[in-house]
Amino acid sequence: YGEAVAYMVRSLTERGYLDEGFLARLEAREQQGTMVFGHSVAIPHTVQYAGERVVFAMGVARQPLRYQEQEVRVIFLLGVPENIDEDDSVLIRVYDEIISIAKDEAVLGRLSEAGSFQELLSALYRRK
Repeated sequence: YGEAVAYMVRSLTERGYLDEGFLARLEAREQQGTMVFGHSVAIPHTVQYAGERVVFAMGVARQPLRYQEQEVRVIFLLGVPENIDEDDSVLIRVYDEIISIAKDEAVLGRLSEAGSFQELLSALYRRK
C-alpha cells in the first residue's frame, strides 16, 4: 500500500500536480491515523501547494494490498489546496462520490479488476 501511494504521488509530483513535500506530509498524516477504511478502500489526503485545485488520482489493485491488518483494493488519493476560496462544494462532491463508491462492493470489485483506464471508466459508469 505504501509503495503504491508513493508511486502515485511521485508520478503526480513529476507532472507538477503535487509539490515536492506532499509525500512527507502524507506520511506524517498517516502517522496520526490510518486513512485505510473498511471495504478495502484507502483515502490518503493532505494539503498540496502546487496549485489552487483539488488533485485526485485513483489506484486499483487486482490483488489486495496489505496494510496494518487490512486489505486495500482501491486508493483514492487527494491533494487539497491550502485555501479553497471559491467553492468547496467540489471537494464535498468528491468525498460524497468516494463514499458512495466505497459502499458498493460490486463496483469495488469491478474497479479492482480494471486492466485499463477504459475498463475503470466503464466500471464507474455502470454503477449508476
